[in-house]
Amino acid sequence: MTPRDSVGRRHVAAPARAPWPIAAVVAAAGAGERFGGPKLVAPWGDTTVLGATVAALVAGGLEPVVVVVGAAGAAEAAAARRAGARVVVRPAGEPGDLGPSVARGVRALDEADAEGGAGTAAGGSVASGSTAARALAPGAWALDEGANGEEPPAAPAARSAAAPRRRAAVAIAPGDLPWLDAATVARLLAHWRAAPRGGRAIVAPAQGGRHGHPVVFGPAHRGALAALAGDARPRAVLLAAEAAGDLRVLPVDDEGIWRDVDRPGDLRP
Repeated sequence: MTPRDSVGRRHVAAPARAPWPIAAVVAAAGAGERFGGPKLVAPWGDTTVLGATVAALVAGGLEPVVVVVGAAGAAEAAAARRAGARVVVRPAGEPGDLGPSVARGVRALDEADAEGGAGTAAGGSVASGSTAARALAPGAWALDEGANGEEPPAAPAARSAAAPRRRAAVAIAPGDLPWLDAATVARLLAHWRAAPRGGRAIVAPAQGGRHGHPVVFGPAHRGALAALAGDARPRAVLLAAEAAGDLRVLPVDDEGIWRDVDRPGDLRP
């Protein structure tokens, strides 16, 4: 029986609010010079270095996970798709490394948001700059100054099917973190959603005094990430946010946040 108040009006339970979504952009366009070849597709158990990294991000709750590969990165793209990621391809000859890769991934998410992408199955592929980027994100969230943990209340007009969706926060990570624990990723997402800075919060993990990845950037920082070019890196955005009081550091017991692969010897357990 539906409960009623003192004047006989029925109480209707409010619908549960969805947690603020968080996407991921994984930089996987490097040449692996110190490794001596394509380190991201080096074997790692029954998968690859990149596959293990993506699997931890997906299992930790990031959706979608977008992997940015180089123009010659067919093997990396295949490994990313097998692990459940979507792929953006950087054009040949584009200068820079980490920063431009992050920018390409974030701009693909932005394009998907602008076109109201309804999403596709994991494993899609998107050429950089293509309108096919609409397939990347099953949902996009606009910046709102409410709590990170829940979808902010929407006006009736905003609930219509034609209304723009809200922009996701974005977790940034390199593709060579095969020791990363999915439980650590889940903790980071929960910590970001509980942060008091609305869409401006950034949460970074640290273990034993060493900072690592993934770093979760609130949607207020997506413009700065999308503008990275040349030798610019996401760290510049993080330092500016720290100066503004928007950075939160989460201590974790997981060396997988910083233990990466630079040389073949690093693959030893």
